[in-house]
Amino acid sequence: FFLNYIYREKFSDELREKVYIFPSQLYSMYSTSSSFAGWTSEENAGKTAQQKRYERIQGMLDPSVNIFEKEFLVFPLFNNEHWFLSIVCFPKLQHSVTFEGNEPVLTDFKRNVRRKDDADYNPIPLKTSCILTFDSVKSNFSRRSTAMVHIRHFLKTHWEKNYKDQFELGELISCSVPSPLQSNNVDCGCFLLEFVERFFVSDPMKDFRLPLFKKKWFNSEDVRLSKRREITQVIRQKMQERDAAGDQAALELPELHFYSEHLAIDIDITETCNNGNEQEELNNNNNNNNDLNCLDNN
Repeated sequence: FFLNYIYREKFSDELREKVYIFPSQLYSMYSTSSSFAGWTSEENAGKTAQQKRYERIQGMLDPSVNIFEKEFLVFPLFNNEHWFLSIVCFPKLQHSVTFEGNEPVLTDFKRNVRRKDDADYNPIPLKTSCILTFDSVKSNFSRRSTAMVHIRHFLKTHWEKNYKDQFELGELISCSVPSPLQSNNVDCGCFLLEFVERFFVSDPMKDFRLPLFKKKWFNSEDVRLSKRREITQVIRQKMQERDAAGDQAALELPELHFYSEHLAIDIDITETCNNGNEQEELNNNNNNNNDLNCLDNN
């Protein structure tokens, strides 16, 4: 609901043309255990793991939309009772270009995140074909890395089935972005929404040199309270608009109060994969030299 609200109410018309948001169920369906019904059927014999997965979610895609014409593809990710986020940036871009003017950049300039001064590196903001992942839970890199591999497989399969003879797919370098962390096991949805809003609206990203980082994000405690209040206010506003239109009888909503107490619960979310061949494929992709494991305190 609220992700759709951000897209429709807070994005400009121009930005909406550049962004495509996938259904929130897509990643859960695509990344499901390889033991799902039909995995080993005769119909699926000879198909790769990503081909089988793609066919599971193909019906969730809008055939009228060429997702590769978009500059940003937003994937709400749900895994083991946890929400996190991936954003694919410039999926068709073959080489880095300047953010303003789209001038080709002949040398790959990468940000030195260990230095406060970037004087030794290209000061011009760049566009780069990449998969950025934002996760508000402190954990090992496995979950994020696996998600980026799945997303790359999905995009590659979609491109091969529909657009292979029209254009080349971008490099899609993977990067886990250092992000604010939640202090409990219930705020992941609020953080996902805030990541989207900050990335596109409140403080739009304008430099995609990798590894990517934002010097200023947001205060974790403020978000866990303010985002819930904002969602509540929007629901009340939409209900009042509906009531004023006389579509349905008015409903009384209870007052909701939000407090700042932390829920100090340790979170340990692990990744599992039941298919040995696919696990080996994931491991090989995780070790791909094109992928960037950002310097990340997570």
